[in-house]
Amino acid sequence: MPPVSDDHLDVLLGTWADQQRLTAAEAERIRTAIVQQPAGLPATWWRDFSAQISATVTRTAQLAASPHLPRVATT
Repeated sequence: MPPVSDDHLDVLLGTWADQQRLTAAEAERIRTAIVQQPAGLPATWWRDFSAQISATVTRTAQLAASPHLPRVATT
């Protein structure tokens, strides 16, 4: 196979891409199938989850630092 120049390669790749490109109807069908799928989690799930974790960690740290808690002896 003879060497291919960059310009010739660009033409070959462009021709191949034109032949492989989805039609507008195909692209819309795929997009619609994806967008119409209901989400398994609400959009705020990560914010809500991390807020709960942060509140739990903060509360635990506050309780651990409280001088009013009885201390458990460790051996």
